[in-house]
Amino acid sequence: MKSAFIILYHSKLYLYLFIGIFYFQTINSKLLNCYDDDLVEQSKKIVTNKNIENKNIETANIFANPKDVTLSLEEIVKLVVEENRDLKNAYLNRLSSLHDLRLTENVFESKFNIDGSSTYQFVEQNEFKSGINDSSLGQITTGASISKKLLSGADVSIGLENSYWDVNNVFGVLANDRWNQSFVTKIFQPLLKNGGFKFNKSTIKIGRALDKSNYFKFKDTYINTVTDAIIAYRQLLQTYENMQIALETLNRTIKQQEIVKKTISSGRSAKLDIVQIEAEVEQNKLELSQAKNNFYITQLELNKLLDVDKNYRILPIVELNVKKVDHNNYKAYALALNNRPDYNSALLNVEIAEQSLLRAKNNRQVELNLEGSFRKTFNDSLILSPQLLVEGEPNEEWQAGVTFRYTFNDKERQSRYYKSKYSLRTVNNDLSNVLQDIKTDIEIRIIDIDSKYQSYLIAKKSRELNKKKLDIEIHKMETGRSSVFQLISFENDLSDSQIDEINAAISYLNALTLYDKITGTTLEKWGIEFTKYSTEFKDRK
Repeated sequence: MKSAFIILYHSKLYLYLFIGIFYFQTINSKLLNCYDDDLVEQSKKIVTNKNIENKNIETANIFANPKDVTLSLEEIVKLVVEENRDLKNAYLNRLSSLHDLRLTENVFESKFNIDGSSTYQFVEQNEFKSGINDSSLGQITTGASISKKLLSGADVSIGLENSYWDVNNVFGVLANDRWNQSFVTKIFQPLLKNGGFKFNKSTIKIGRALDKSNYFKFKDTYINTVTDAIIAYRQLLQTYENMQIALETLNRTIKQQEIVKKTISSGRSAKLDIVQIEAEVEQNKLELSQAKNNFYITQLELNKLLDVDKNYRILPIVELNVKKVDHNNYKAYALALNNRPDYNSALLNVEIAEQSLLRAKNNRQVELNLEGSFRKTFNDSLILSPQLLVEGEPNEEWQAGVTFRYTFNDKERQSRYYKSKYSLRTVNNDLSNVLQDIKTDIEIRIIDIDSKYQSYLIAKKSRELNKKKLDIEIHKMETGRSSVFQLISFENDLSDSQIDEINAAISYLNALTLYDKITGTTLEKWGIEFTKYSTEFKDRK
C-alpha cells in the first residue's frame, strides 16, 4: 500500500512538472511567433517611395512579356528598391541585427524558470556479515522561480521548492518518507568588479549603438545602390541618345550624298567627289553599329543591377531637365552631418569605444561580492502511511556573506584595458577624418556642379551654332559654292557637338546625384521613406 502511494505521488509530481514545462514552452513559443510575425509585417514597410506610389506604377507587371519596356527614372528607382538582391540581403541582415538587439535588452528582463531532478541510490548489503539489510534512498525535487538581473549588477531570484525523500533502511535505521516545501530568496550583488549602474548600463548602450550602426550600414547600402541605379539609367540614356545622333548623322549624310550626285550630274562638282561622300556614309554606318553595341551593353549592365532577366530590354524616356541649382557650403555641411551614414557610424563607434573602455576599467577591479539567501521551510511532513502525515514545525534559515577574489599578474586583463584605450583614440581619429572628408567632398561637389553646368551651356550653344553652320553649308552646296570636304567637316562638327551636349547634360545631372549622395539625402530626394526599426523597441533607461 505504501509503495502504491509512493508511485502515485511520484506520478503526480512528474505530471505537474511536465504540464508546467509544456505550458511555459507553449506561451514562450506564442510570444516569439507573435514577435516574429510583427517584425515581418513591419519589415514589409521598410522602404516606400511616396513619389512613385502616386503614379500607381505596377512594377510586378512591367516585365510580363519579353519585349522592349520603356521606363522612367522614377520607375527604375522603385524597381531597384524592390528587386535588387543586395538590398534584399541587407534587409535580412537588418532583421537579424534586430534580434541581436532584442537579446541584449532581454538581459535585464524577468525570467521564469522551472526545474526538477530525480535521484535514486541503492546499497546492497551482506546480511550475514553486517546484519544489515539492503537500503535505498530516492529523492525527487521540483521547483519554480522568477529571476531578474538588476541594473546594479545584482542577480535576484524568488522561488518555491518541493522535495520528496523515499527512505528505506538507510544505515540500518528504518525511516519514514519525508516531504517538504520551501520558499527561497537569493541575491548576488557584485560590489566592485561587474557591479554598478554605469557598468551594467554599458551593455545596453553598446547593444543599441551597434544596432544603430547596423541601421546606418543598411541605409548606406540603399543610398549606394539607388545612386548606382540612377547613374546606370543615365548611362543607358546617354548611349541611347548617342545611338540616335549616329542614326541622324547617317541619314543626313545619305541626303547629302544625293545632293552631291545632283551637283555632279549638273556639272557643278567633279565625279571624284562621290567617293569622299560614300566613304563618309560607310564611316557613319560603322559609328552607328558601335553606338548600338554600346547601348546593348549598358542595357545588360542595368538589368544586372536591377537583377531582372537579361532578355528584357529597357528603353529610357528621353527627358533631360537641366536646370541651374545653387548650393551653399554651410547648408550642405549641416545636411551631411545629419544624414551621412559614415559620419553617424563614426559617432557610434566612438560611443562603443568609450563604453568598452569603461568595462575594461571595471574588469581591473577586485572581485568583491555580497551574497545572501533566505529559506523558509513549511509543510515539512513525515509520511507514516498513505493515510497518516505528521507535519513538522516551519523553520527559517538566513545566510549572508562576502566573497573576495583577485588574480595577480593577469596579463589578459591589462591587455584588454590598453587595447580599449588605444581603440578609443583610433575611432576619434577616424571621426576627425570623416569630418575632414565631408568638408572636402562638399567643396569638390559644388565646384564640379558649377563647372559642369557651364560646360553644358557651352556645349548647347556650340550645338546650335554648328547646326546653323551646316544648314548654311548645305544651301551653298546645292548652289555649287561649297566642297564635299567642307560639307563633311561641318557635318562631323554638328555630330560631335550633339554628343558633347548630351554628355555634358548627363555629367551635370550625375554631379547633382553625387551631391545628394555625399550629403546623405538621396533617399529623401527620391521620396524613399526609410524606417528605423531600433525605435520600435521600448526605450529602457
